[in-house]
Amino acid sequence: MGKLKILLMGTVSREVVRATMDRLEPHLTPLAEVTRRDLECEPGEASCFKADLALVVGGDGSILKAARCLAPAGTPCLGVNIGRLGFLAGYQPEEIEASAREILRDGGRRVERIMLDVRIETAGGRRIHETALNDVVVGHGPMHRMIGVEVDVDREAVATYHGDGVLVSTPTGSTAYNLAAGGPILDGQLAAMVITPICPHMLTHRSMVVGAKTHVQLRPMKEQREASCIIDGQIHESLVGGDVVDVRVADQRFVLIENPKRSGFETLREKLHWSHPPRYANGG
Repeated sequence: MGKLKILLMGTVSREVVRATMDRLEPHLTPLAEVTRRDLECEPGEASCFKADLALVVGGDGSILKAARCLAPAGTPCLGVNIGRLGFLAGYQPEEIEASAREILRDGGRRVERIMLDVRIETAGGRRIHETALNDVVVGHGPMHRMIGVEVDVDREAVATYHGDGVLVSTPTGSTAYNLAAGGPILDGQLAAMVITPICPHMLTHRSMVVGAKTHVQLRPMKEQREASCIIDGQIHESLVGGDVVDVRVADQRFVLIENPKRSGFETLREKLHWSHPPRYANGG
């Protein structure tokens, strides 16, 4: 059996990322064939990202970007956190330096995360196809005016939401924008999507969880002169009224290596202070 093939990925224009990659590589090269990839470069064919493992150095944003390259290749991702939150990036650089052999041998805790297949069709004839690990948002344009978004589920009209927009999230993304917008936390291994209105102008509008085989369509109302579609907070497409954003669960899955020393609930408590009691004056 030959050496493992590892991709060491990150945004190398960031000095802290480059320095961390320099720190980690000497610990990896005795154990594997290491190839560096810059996340800022244009993505190549899936075969370019085929490896036994990818170590992505950065924060959750880096993993979201890497997922669009790694999932089609079926390459598992281990996130090395040097960002602020590190919800998806489960390892610290020091852990890799201290236990590279054990981490590579044991493989961590592999989980499959669903992704969204996002297809945009505009009245002007543009057709855009992307994937998302976290979420897709149809919202207001640059003038930040209230927007109306029509939502269909399996081709049945469900509601028209008026507010800042509507998002469709995976379980992975349920602790991101969806949570900030008041949506529920979904277990990361669920096969489901959540539809959440953003700052709705009605007290009765709430989130809705739908199954993984569901087909969701989002459309800015026809009178909307400007709107936007934002995918994973990284890809921005301008929309107008009547354009269609079609969202389904993608065929491909993203394989994430979780740190077996930390549970998902522990991450919620540590990173988002979930379930922490309120702080009272004088300890009362």
